[in-house]
Amino acid sequence: MKCTLFKEGRRDYDPVSHIVFRGIYHEIRCGDLKFLTDLSGDIKWIFREGGGSIYEEGTLFRRTLGGRWIYYDSSLYGEAFDLAGRYYLPLSIDMPPISGLDRERQLLDAGLEAWDGLVQKGCLGACYRFRDTKGLMSRSIGLRHTIMGSVPVVPPEALFFDYDLIPVIVKEGCLANCGFCAIKGGADPKERTLAEIRGTILGLRDWIGCDRVNYPLVFLGQNDALSCETGVLEEASNMAYEVLSIEDNYFSTSGLLLFGSPQSILEKGIRDFLRLDALPFTRIYINVGIESLHGPTISALGRPFDVILSQKALKFIDEIHDATQKLEVSTNFLISPTFPQEHTKLLEDYLVGLEDGGKRGKVFLSPLFGQYESIGAIKREVFRLKARSLRPVYLYFLIPYA
Repeated sequence: MKCTLFKEGRRDYDPVSHIVFRGIYHEIRCGDLKFLTDLSGDIKWIFREGGGSIYEEGTLFRRTLGGRWIYYDSSLYGEAFDLAGRYYLPLSIDMPPISGLDRERQLLDAGLEAWDGLVQKGCLGACYRFRDTKGLMSRSIGLRHTIMGSVPVVPPEALFFDYDLIPVIVKEGCLANCGFCAIKGGADPKERTLAEIRGTILGLRDWIGCDRVNYPLVFLGQNDALSCETGVLEEASNMAYEVLSIEDNYFSTSGLLLFGSPQSILEKGIRDFLRLDALPFTRIYINVGIESLHGPTISALGRPFDVILSQKALKFIDEIHDATQKLEVSTNFLISPTFPQEHTKLLEDYLVGLEDGGKRGKVFLSPLFGQYESIGAIKREVFRLKARSLRPVYLYFLIPYA
């Protein structure tokens, strides 16, 4: 066994075709297992060598700040990059998009059992405090207490930053509460006061501690933070940037992420987005759930937005990009083999009509939960639609965070 403290990894999030680790971390090697912890002593990565399909033949798992496990599957390798913009597909262990992760779950459990053995037997020495799995569970619960809620899902752009984000809830619930949604809370949306938000941010500063250096992103949650008053978004973002010392992070970038809806984006004017564009973050990412441009499909999904509203939102997104510098508004569309042909035809028409790739605004395709039998079937549909677009189109699997 070998333990290396305060190891320095890469300072960027560029996609690379082999295993790299980023930020400052502690590394523990034990046989064919490699454990990486954050500066608080919490496991962040587990890599098991051999018998796998990722990069250097092995299996890689990522633990989010909120205690959720993600399997980084690169069995598709080059195709994975075209699908997701990275050389792997992130698959939630807790909520897999398809069946077939039993082996990975077993490997993860075996790795965590080995970790517990190292910690509990004192194999890691007394030079640094590392938490076993019970301690990790307590930490996860502690985060939910700190933010006074959960983070059922994060925007797709989080993938491009290895999910290194700090969640700050500014509005509970969602305007839509759509019938198809697998992560909805069901409660009426409730905007938090600035005093509550400040209390959360101060609590996060203390809870994360010195490991804040490894987090360049802030996610304003939960599922439609854009529906908050612009002043609240400004105050919350500036507070988070200052109190959480985002400017002093280890990386060469910073970012703000949030979800929006057709309604919430149209409730604001260009001046509102210019105010957001002036925030101190390097980039601001807003993901808007359009989901479908086919009226009957929208109704069947239980969406409270009509087609005209969604069409207006798509047009306004282009105006936002023309007026701002740092904002990037992406869109999300659902795909499913059970959807009527009209849904797919209208989605194809929209992709064909998009202007060239010089424009901002990625398109994410999200498979309806439980509708596909294999990754291969999802892959073929995404590639078929991707070929119709001049802008980046990527696959988006729901990733629970906390």
